[in-house]
Amino acid sequence: MLVFATDLLDTDSATALRRIAGSSTARVVLIAEHFSEANVIAAVECGVVSVLPFGSSSADLVDTVLDAAERPALDPRLLTELMDQIRRLGRPEPDSSQLTDREIAILRMLADGLDTQQIADELCYSARTVKNILHVLLSRKKLRNRQHAVAYAVRAGLI
Repeated sequence: MLVFATDLLDTDSATALRRIAGSSTARVVLIAEHFSEANVIAAVECGVVSVLPFGSSSADLVDTVLDAAERPALDPRLLTELMDQIRRLGRPEPDSSQLTDREIAILRMLADGLDTQQIADELCYSARTVKNILHVLLSRKKLRNRQHAVAYAVRAGLI
């Protein structure tokens, strides 16, 4: 059994906990001043089985440590699979209306500062075709303008 105390489960303390958990099969009881729901996944990844707030009584600490020691441990392979599933649940599903290669090419050129006619010349399209492609994209994705479309593509990692 390992008792780890920290003010906040931040990157440094999580790294230390992972290092300890990787070299030991001990269960970890975390004592933390500040612990939020956002820290739960990181804590589980670090092998934490129980969390106590700072200022807990010594009786609470003893009870928590004994309880953690008696509790059946989750097999590390199952824990890894559980964490992978949780991560997959947190990711948005692929959009059924993903951007086409043609739309991505146009957005890249917009991001490079080309105007409609330059894009049309580059792709051997008419300026009207480029405008139509952009209009359909803006409408389908509910984007306000070309700049918003470029920002959307950048955030989505498309360009």
